[in-house]
Amino acid sequence: MSTLYIKILTDYFHHIIGDLEENRKNFLEKFYTYLLEKDEYGFDPIFEGELERIEYLLKQISIEAKGMSLDEFLKLMSWYNEDAWANGEIFEYFLHHKKEKEIKLITDIHTLTENELQFIKDLDNFLNTKGKILKFFNVHNGKYQSLKEIL
Repeated sequence: MSTLYIKILTDYFHHIIGDLEENRKNFLEKFYTYLLEKDEYGFDPIFEGELERIEYLLKQISIEAKGMSLDEFLKLMSWYNEDAWANGEIFEYFLHHKKEKEIKLITDIHTLTENELQFIKDLDNFLNTKGKILKFFNVHNGKYQSLKEIL
């Protein structure tokens, strides 16, 4: 993954959580500049393999996304995992708009891939350190339960 994508992703999420000084218009101008920027050798950017990521960011910007769904979290974690980047800020972004102590999600844990399940376990550990409780709706008994109770 190019540094370009990481730069865009980081700036975009800082924009979402409101600690960038630029307004939305300035941010979009910067974003398009990133897309047209030449690399350190003067070559135009190659987006092979990154189009899905750029389209994702454009969609999030166009809908002025606030917060992050579980699907978005899993998608971003898989990209970070693919590229062997540190993922701590993804946890922070996920948590940013979640103000309640219990974070309740609806998904069938048993259909997740091994990697996705590991991402969820890591998120659960992170949230525990922040005093938050992650609960999933268990379709088998109709209750919200912690990850440990379900597994």
